[in-house]
Amino acid sequence: MLHDFVPPKVPKDFAETMMAKKTYLIAPSLKSCSITTPASLGIKRLNPPSDLDMHLLDIFTRQEDERYRMRLRHQVEREKLILSHEQDILRLYGNAERSSINQDIPFSYCSLLKDNEVYNNPSVQERQSSFINNEYINTELGKRGKHRGNGRSIIKWLEDSNLKYKRLSCEINQRQQHESNTLHSMQRMVWLKHIPKENSLSGRINSLLSERYLPKVHINTNFWTHWETNPV
Repeated sequence: MLHDFVPPKVPKDFAETMMAKKTYLIAPSLKSCSITTPASLGIKRLNPPSDLDMHLLDIFTRQEDERYRMRLRHQVEREKLILSHEQDILRLYGNAERSSINQDIPFSYCSLLKDNEVYNNPSVQERQSSFINNEYINTELGKRGKHRGNGRSIIKWLEDSNLKYKRLSCEINQRQQHESNTLHSMQRMVWLKHIPKENSLSGRINSLLSERYLPKVHINTNFWTHWETNPV
């Protein structure tokens, strides 16, 4: 049975989200999808130092291209997680609005196929025992029944969502930090291999291994959505 459309409640801070502002870099070439450029986020290609010879200048340029691509990829990965969290919050608000009027959980095509599968149909004996033991809500049929939501339910759902995506953000930070350290170590070995011997003997090798000549991809560990600190 079809139900009337239930307009979901719009969160009070929806206008401040990345989804609404379109300040993401997922598709920088499609201007209709995003108004953000890499330069506006501080992602730029570094200019090579002027005191390098032609050979080291070429190596620096190639390594900077690798670092630039990693900065872009890391930024896109963080933005995908933020957008996923914002969409999850909107779904929770929609579920809360539907539950407040005691509406059935909508079926999807995958749910319909699952119900038609003979191995997923509970037997009559299982249904009768569930009704007798008052365990119908724990069965597959009971999960699709009606559920009356309240204000505490949406708060609990939002807290669970924040904890879930906070854990995912920590995992992304650790992985990106590992990738940054790995790239820096590999580029350092290549850089050492191509440093002229006269620079090694003159003691200039320490300056050639500094941050000026071997920049490192820094990880932004403080990224998150506006709802992480203000969920309701």
